[in-house]
Amino acid sequence: MLTRFMTIMAVLAVLFAAAPATADWDPGQPAKWVQLPDLSPQGTDINASIDLASSLFPTPLVVLADDFLCTSTDPITDVHLWGSWLNDLLPEVFDITLPPPFMRPDPGALQVHLSIRADIPASLNPAGPFSVPGELLWSHVFNPGEFAVRPYAENIEEGWYDPISGNYQFPGDTVAWQYNFLIPEDEAFVQQGTPENPVIYWLDVAAIPEGNATGQPLFGWKTSIDHFNDTAVYGAVDLANWPEPNGWLPIPDVAGVMPIDLAFVITPEPATLALLTMGGLMMLRRK
Repeated sequence: MLTRFMTIMAVLAVLFAAAPATADWDPGQPAKWVQLPDLSPQGTDINASIDLASSLFPTPLVVLADDFLCTSTDPITDVHLWGSWLNDLLPEVFDITLPPPFMRPDPGALQVHLSIRADIPASLNPAGPFSVPGELLWSHVFNPGEFAVRPYAENIEEGWYDPISGNYQFPGDTVAWQYNFLIPEDEAFVQQGTPENPVIYWLDVAAIPEGNATGQPLFGWKTSIDHFNDTAVYGAVDLANWPEPNGWLPIPDVAGVMPIDLAFVITPEPATLALLTMGGLMMLRRK
């Protein structure tokens, strides 16, 4: 009887551990793929946004991509990533409850474009001996209010790098934010990898922030302490050709860390975890 009770409690623990996957993600929670952020001074935020205020003709939109390994055939319904804002300058939103000019900083005031692409291995890449994203398999645009964001680490010193201009700044920011994107299962990309036949995919990220009265906020995707396969890549995209970049290039080493990988998590589909857990409880009850 005691053994059965302990088993039920263990199953319930799995269920409650799965619950936070619907919003924030913390290390130790279930995940299909994890690349944790580098919060040390060697950590760098790579610009993944467009500077709308740079000139009459904005600079190209920067798209960043990093690869991951798939070993299970199931939908990707949760993506979590870490990033920061250059000089901690956040976009602003209108808030009538505030005194004039009725604006408040909001790290969620940006449009984020996520894509999943096939892999072109280094041996098949005519541009050079590095792998790059290939065919666009899935994409989704998240508007402000369609994702969650929270401060993840504060009082840190991180570098900032723009791969288009080549400009590097240190320190570039002091706050790391976690962005959490939930995808309805009927709109999710279904992976095709298995343990016997794993598949490499690429996740790419691009952002268009709202403005700020004192300057143009720029969002950067944070580098990771974890490394897989080749280095992450960047591409420049003209808005007229969205979301296809004008080719891909490796993100260069700017802080003494190679290869460059980016910080993100792909978590198990929460509904599937809950169903499996409830199924286990029913089996135990029948016994």
